[in-house]
Amino acid sequence: MKGIFFILLLVVSNSLLSQESCVVKIVSSNGNVIIGANLSNQDGELIGTSNSRGTIFLGDCSNRTLIISHISHKDYWLKTNLDLSVYTVILELSIQSLPEAFIDSEKLPEIVFKSDTFHVSDFIFHDKGILLLTHGKKRLFKKQSEGDVQIFRDCKIVKLDKNLNLVASSEIIEECVGFYKDEYNQCFLRTLDSMFILKHSLNEISMSKVQIDIDFEKPAFLIIDEKEETILVNNYDSTFPAFEYFIQTGDSLTEICSLSDEKLLHTFRAQYRNLIPREKLNAYRMELRTGIDKEIISGYMTGFHQSILFDPIYAPSFVIEDSIYVVDILGRQISVFDKRGALQRVVENAVISEKGKNKFQNKIIQDPSTGKVYALYLVGQRGFLKRIDLVTGELDDPIFLTYEYPSKVQIMDGEMYYLYRPFSSPQKTYLYKEALN
Repeated sequence: MKGIFFILLLVVSNSLLSQESCVVKIVSSNGNVIIGANLSNQDGELIGTSNSRGTIFLGDCSNRTLIISHISHKDYWLKTNLDLSVYTVILELSIQSLPEAFIDSEKLPEIVFKSDTFHVSDFIFHDKGILLLTHGKKRLFKKQSEGDVQIFRDCKIVKLDKNLNLVASSEIIEECVGFYKDEYNQCFLRTLDSMFILKHSLNEISMSKVQIDIDFEKPAFLIIDEKEETILVNNYDSTFPAFEYFIQTGDSLTEICSLSDEKLLHTFRAQYRNLIPREKLNAYRMELRTGIDKEIISGYMTGFHQSILFDPIYAPSFVIEDSIYVVDILGRQISVFDKRGALQRVVENAVISEKGKNKFQNKIIQDPSTGKVYALYLVGQRGFLKRIDLVTGELDDPIFLTYEYPSKVQIMDGEMYYLYRPFSSPQKTYLYKEALN
């Protein structure tokens, strides 16, 4: 009798439980089941999550208000009762408006010229575009007399027009060193043993050998007045820590300023004290023959100009409109002259190079199109430029170049051009450009 009563009680309880429980099936508007939808009560307490079939089992389906939520659908409020055992809920897609995000992406430098087989070793601007010197490889072993110059083999001259399209190329048999441009804007190719003047038409490049002796470390002569044949010249010598600028008109020379490294010049002349008596006598005899001070002769006799203590003086000059600007790096001043060589003014406190700070690269670059002048620096691996205010002598904020260790930096039409090759990369050396602003 007790057994029959227990069975009847179990059947009645299962019947009551089956009437109170239900199943909630969740689908999207296109009929696909939704996995991961959450079912919770009004207090936010989670009751269940839809499975791979999109269903949630609900044990208590008495009169309740439940909330169904999903990350990509709108919330749905479900009211349950004991009349249904299966609820099918269709959720609508939710279009969420995200807040605006402004992405300031840095524009990478533009590749002006690249090759999969050749490196760009040098480039030079001319009135019709750009001339490039490319090479296949460098000569690794050099004679002592060849100095520190880089020597390139398997060279080719490539001409780009003003739209930077390749229009002509010419192979070079000789080993090359680089380009050179004189005061008349004539382009020269410097090879290991010769100099060639470059002449180019629209689609052709020709070379003619010339017999001229050029000091490539010397500041280039500058034409001041082409009609009056007035030229700014100098007697720069990379082995001596002083030189002068002159105005040349026809056959006459007029000195306008003298520049020197006083500390280095004192050390240069002090080498006379280190000579033995016989060498001092020889220096004195050479002074009598040449008129050059015996102390200056002694600096060359001891080889001081080739020692690690010697650093060539750097004082570039620029012609902007009708004025001549001479930048005295060591003297921290900029001298301004008119086209006849008369001093107009001196800009004091022009601190371009300062010890202990950014490393000045002994290079001041002028943009021929705007006349603006920039100093090149290197801090760590990054190169950057600072515009020099020729009125106050102050430096503007730095303009960083994107890539590390750029070489052959030049400026034209407000854009920086330079050569770059990624470190430990199979990429060849490319010519890049990027805007100054």
